[in-house]
Amino acid sequence: MSKPLKVAEGLWFAVPLRDGGFGVGLAARVSPSRGVKTLFCYLFPYRYSEPPSLEKLLALKPSDAISLERVSSLGIKKGTWPLIGIDPKFDREKWPMPSFVRQDLVSKNYRKTTYSPDDPSLVIWEGLCPLGEELVLPQDGLSGYGAVEIFLTNQIANIESEK
Repeated sequence: MSKPLKVAEGLWFAVPLRDGGFGVGLAARVSPSRGVKTLFCYLFPYRYSEPPSLEKLLALKPSDAISLERVSSLGIKKGTWPLIGIDPKFDREKWPMPSFVRQDLVSKNYRKTTYSPDDPSLVIWEGLCPLGEELVLPQDGLSGYGAVEIFLTNQIANIESEK
């Protein structure tokens, strides 16, 4: 009998889509906290009728991702996000964690935030975002599992409708 999977770097998981099927994500960083963790994930724009095999996912690259997100692990903890497997050759340098950007509601300035490479819940730097970077950095925030399901459902449906 195989050991149950734990939430760790290199973990591939399925995300149930609200209109049927599954999307997939890769946990590239995991907070060391107990209980519900903060994950830094790559999310991919593909629909599967059932959670795909790990072998099928190992061909995906960071450039294939549709979004880079900090995500709560509650969907995994509750068992609604099926675990697929851990990439045995996961290399965090090939799956980097970028800085993120958010717009300050009062000043309207863009703020750049960098999180610890060992804990995506820990801010290690925050400051003004250099002009132009706000257009290329992923949006800062922490998404709940329901928000990720809705986001991926909408993104994949939009891609499919364009085909």
